[in-house]
Amino acid sequence: MTNLTKTAVFEEKTKPQRQDYPMKAGAVTLFEGGLSAFDTSGNGRFLVKGANTANFLFAGLNVKQVVQKSGGGDGDKLMRVIPAGSGNWVRMKSGSALTQANQGDTVFLVDDELINPIDPGNTVVVGIIRIVEDAEFCFVEI
Repeated sequence: MTNLTKTAVFEEKTKPQRQDYPMKAGAVTLFEGGLSAFDTSGNGRFLVKGANTANFLFAGLNVKQVVQKSGGGDGDKLMRVIPAGSGNWVRMKSGSALTQANQGDTVFLVDDELINPIDPGNTVVVGIIRIVEDAEFCFVEI
């Protein structure tokens, strides 16, 4: 192997700060500020309300409200989210009391509003607590 003898060509891509994902069909409302997940149980990955459910994978934080009509099909509507894996720090509400000892803990999805540092059973990982604000709120790196 040889060392460089001239400037190397490289390409840099930044992680998306917002991403549009297709929603699963059904009469559901995803609220702005709510947590959403992918339902991986069928063909494709479609966005649903966040929940501690088998075959769910955390998708991100909703940044607009979309109503999915009951007559629509999978993917008919899109929801814009701050996506999981973006590295953003997002203020979230915990379902159990937090202390400074929770800083650095992995948190799990409870529902479309709450996270928890204790896995409620289906291991839907949201991210890592970076700042504990008080007993109820923290900043999570998603």
